[in-house]
Amino acid sequence: MKSIYLLLLVLLCGLNSCKFYYKTADLDHQFKSSVENINSNCDKLTNQIKSYQKEFQAMNCSNSTEELKEANRMFEEINIQISELNKLKSVAIKSYYDFANYTKGKTEIQSGTEEWRKFKSTKKLVKNSVKLIQKNGNRTVSEAEKLNTYISEKIAPTIQKCNTKDFEKTILNELDSLSKLQKEYPEKAKKYTVEVEKIATLYKSSQPDKYQTLTEELKSLDELNKDLNSISENVKEIHKSFASGVKGKEFIYSCSSDWNIVKQTEEKIKKEEQRLIDLNLNSQRIQLQIQNTLNSFKQ
Repeated sequence: MKSIYLLLLVLLCGLNSCKFYYKTADLDHQFKSSVENINSNCDKLTNQIKSYQKEFQAMNCSNSTEELKEANRMFEEINIQISELNKLKSVAIKSYYDFANYTKGKTEIQSGTEEWRKFKSTKKLVKNSVKLIQKNGNRTVSEAEKLNTYISEKIAPTIQKCNTKDFEKTILNELDSLSKLQKEYPEKAKKYTVEVEKIATLYKSSQPDKYQTLTEELKSLDELNKDLNSISENVKEIHKSFASGVKGKEFIYSCSSDWNIVKQTEEKIKKEEQRLIDLNLNSQRIQLQIQNTLNSFKQ
């Protein structure tokens, strides 16, 4: 009975030119919801790719290896896909605004009218856009995941990273240690100077050769203070140069030309560290010589 009733309804509508009416508010809600979903999905995917690309570009790598060239090629391909998705998004958005314009001031659309034909065309455009965006979006997501995996497995393990703030902190710690030594060394020299002055009053005339040796050793100890100050000034200059070279950069990667700043700074620091090691050894040797010479006066 139901099927017969529907058939009769269709026949009656055909004979009497039956018209259907659609509320524009309902249609607007449907279109707006579809366009908002398109916007949201496209923006989400675009932001995800931008995030990957930002991290990769922050490394400032030159295309020096096949792996880096391949990663850049994959980014280019994905960006083309994103561009196509955004074109589809623009079509859907324009279709919605066209609908809003030709239904402006109307509370309903009647079938068979010009607005109806435009509505059918708009509906088809939006529907096709949704399908294509979903299909192409899934493909782009898959490509993005492959790219992320490729970078994690093929590139990241081969690249060193320098945290510029941590590196600067290491240099500043070095300066702090040097500052403490700059206070300790003069105190040691002063201590031995006092003892040498005591010896002078007792043995300078009777044992002039020993006394001369002692004053020369004391002079050598003083010279170390100058060397220590030189090391400290060099390290300060190294820090200043590094801070200037990496200004505005949180990280520096070994695939970047900026890595030379890190390597050169490391080499300069190691050189000054070796100077400090040698200086400490000399200081210990000279202090031992002074102490032995002092002891020899008492024998």
